[in-house]
Amino acid sequence: MTLTSSVLTHALRRPQPPARPRPWGMWAASVLSAATLIGLAVPALGWAAVAFWAVVPGLVLVRALPSTGLSALGLVPALSASVTVLLSTVSLWLGWWPPRLVTAIAAGLAAGYSAMSLSRPAWPAVALPSGRWARVALGMVAVSLLLWLLSLPGIAGNRIGATFGPLVATPTFAAALLLAVLAFLVALRLRHVGLLWTTLALTCLIERGTAPLTLDAPSVDWAYKHLGVIDLITTTGTLHRGLDIYQGWPGFFAAIGWVSVSSGVSPFAIASWFTLAVTFAGVFAMYTLGRALRFSTPSALAAAMVALVVNWVAQDYFSPQALGYVLAIVTAALVVRARTNRVAGVLAVVVFAALVVSHQLTPFWLLGAIAVLMVFGRVSWRLAAVLAAVALAQLAANFEIASAYGLFTGVDVLANAKTGAAADLGSLALTVHGVSNRIATLGLWALAAALAVAALVRQRWARWRRGPGLVIAVLAFSPFGILLAQSYGGEALLRVMLYSIPGCALLVGPWLTRLLAGDLRRRLAAGLVLVILAAAGAQAYFATYYHYAVTKAEYQAQVLLERGVPGRAYLSPGSAFWPVRASEAYAWRLTDDWEYDRPLQNEGDGLRSADYLLALEAHLENRSAPTFALYGPRMDAYADYRGIAPLGTLDALRETLRHRPGWDVVIDADGVTVFRYTPVRTRTQEAATWHP
Repeated sequence: MTLTSSVLTHALRRPQPPARPRPWGMWAASVLSAATLIGLAVPALGWAAVAFWAVVPGLVLVRALPSTGLSALGLVPALSASVTVLLSTVSLWLGWWPPRLVTAIAAGLAAGYSAMSLSRPAWPAVALPSGRWARVALGMVAVSLLLWLLSLPGIAGNRIGATFGPLVATPTFAAALLLAVLAFLVALRLRHVGLLWTTLALTCLIERGTAPLTLDAPSVDWAYKHLGVIDLITTTGTLHRGLDIYQGWPGFFAAIGWVSVSSGVSPFAIASWFTLAVTFAGVFAMYTLGRALRFSTPSALAAAMVALVVNWVAQDYFSPQALGYVLAIVTAALVVRARTNRVAGVLAVVVFAALVVSHQLTPFWLLGAIAVLMVFGRVSWRLAAVLAAVALAQLAANFEIASAYGLFTGVDVLANAKTGAAADLGSLALTVHGVSNRIATLGLWALAAALAVAALVRQRWARWRRGPGLVIAVLAFSPFGILLAQSYGGEALLRVMLYSIPGCALLVGPWLTRLLAGDLRRRLAAGLVLVILAAAGAQAYFATYYHYAVTKAEYQAQVLLERGVPGRAYLSPGSAFWPVRASEAYAWRLTDDWEYDRPLQNEGDGLRSADYLLALEAHLENRSAPTFALYGPRMDAYADYRGIAPLGTLDALRETLRHRPGWDVVIDADGVTVFRYTPVRTRTQEAATWHP
């Protein structure tokens, strides 16, 4: 048997999705609702409530409302998240915070509704793969899964020594990812939907399931600022307007806090698995958007795969923008369908409202894209006006907060496109990282632009404008408009890449599908393109894996200091990338001194200078409270990676401080060392004599 496609015509047909979700969805809702009710009294079932809020509201809405014609796979998690975000946010606004009570009521209602909706499950017919190439694909899946599992212990045990990340340090890990991508290509050639979903799910697990299985804490330091906000909300049950920008856009934090309190599962545990969950939700959202544009199932799944493997930006960590990315894709799908379906328009407003209260930038990129589509008659002006009113009302209510962070940094594309790493001296590892992300980014943009132009030339303007081509092109290239207005703190170009991924993937995915239906040369070209994009994207994503890998000891030390040190004190990391503001106690410390946790690496002429320690002590002596200097196991390698200081500088400094007069060791365990420097005039303060 040869790898041929006699089913191309059938594969490119555009079957309509079912008008109603299959009855098994109500069985899932019934089980989760019952488990949630029991879990309110049995802590061991706490995760049931997490699953309830992640799935059941969307299942009930999709079942109860008239059909939108869109795939429930993408709608259910997005609608569930939107309901949770809006419910918890409105609760905070009203000053009434009863997560467990509302969860009990919601689970009871959902259990009753799902019980009335139960019927014999119409299980989908599963066509098992047959033929030599199908067996080859299944074999590749099995070997890939085995290699990945074998890689996990090595990845977990090599936190510090892998300069270029686990993809280079652990060859079996790289081989597992490569085999998963190759298996997907074979499945795409065969047009076997079950194989496509299997290989796509496996790629998700390898790409984003590795971290929770090999790290003892959620990755990325910034995630811990988000944990601190959630702790503040769950502890006080209210917002603290003016404290920071998060209080004006509380949707994500309120939702996680709501789920945590109602389930008894800590935000720390939820954060550990968040990236994997939001990645699957993003894949489902991309599939739904592709189907909304009338793509065949293989083409929609190919677009989802491209979007997954090129996303190296690492904005899928525990953060509002990760949720916002998914909500934006589903909103786009609903807006596309709203031209012919009123229910889709209503749901678009609901999902967009949840996006608006969760993130500052994402809704305005999406709103700009919708405005362009409205001009060309692809979106109703009424729907566009409603969405604009929602976004502008949220901005107006928080204008004072937003303006303090800079709404407009000038029409200077080059300046706005500069990233935070532009001034770093860097290392070989940083150079390799930069090359990898440029291959993934520029390769995706160039290929997508070429395909968009080719489609326009081939179809001519009138036909192209009426078809999906215009919608996709606007989604792909409208994010560049951000550079006309915002530097976004040195992250604007990263946001452009992130927001451009869905549209670019929608251009590239169907093209790969068409190539794989052709002759051997075209099949090889398609395979080479996807493998290059996947390899470059994966290296760019995993290059910083260990640098971003916060340890549980770091988190525990930070929380202990924030909550335990009495009175005024500076909690200053020795260098960047430390989990600051990780508990609710950050609120009063931030109110007391905005710079209480500013890193120490740049004092004097910086860590590289010969007189750094003298300059540091002179600076600390002028402070009005004792300083707790925090050093962790990742700092030295990260400083070398970014070119902040040569390898060994921070470790040598740490050893020097152990024996230097004026410095006390407060904590020294599990790679974490905390020193205290006490200025002469502060020796009578409470923090000067505190010990854990």
